[in-house]
Amino acid sequence: MYMGTVASMSGAVMWGGNYLMANTSEKQFGPWDVCAALFVMKALHQGVMPWTVLNSFNSWVKYALWVGAACLVWYDPQPIACGTAIGFVLCKAHPRFRGIPVAPGK
Repeated sequence: MYMGTVASMSGAVMWGGNYLMANTSEKQFGPWDVCAALFVMKALHQGVMPWTVLNSFNSWVKYALWVGAACLVWYDPQPIACGTAIGFVLCKAHPRFRGIPVAPGK
C-alpha cells in the first residue's frame, strides 16, 4: 500500500509539473520515486541510512551502486525528490505508515 501510494502520488505530481511546464514528451517515470521512499522509510523506522545500504556491498558492486546513484541524482532528480518528499510526509503524517522510531545503531 505504501509503494502504491507513493507511485500514484509522485506520478501525479510529476505529470502535473511536466504539464504545467509544457514538457509533455516524457510519459513514464522510472521506479526511483518508490526506491527513494523506501530508503526514507528504512531510515525513519530502522535508523539505517541509504549510504549504509550502498556501502554494505563489496568490490565492484559497491562502485556500481555509487556510480548509478550519482547518475540518477544528476540526470533524473525529479522522481527522487518527489519520492523522498512524499515518503517523508507519509511516514510522518499518515497513521498507517508511522512506525516505532529506532535510534540509529541500535
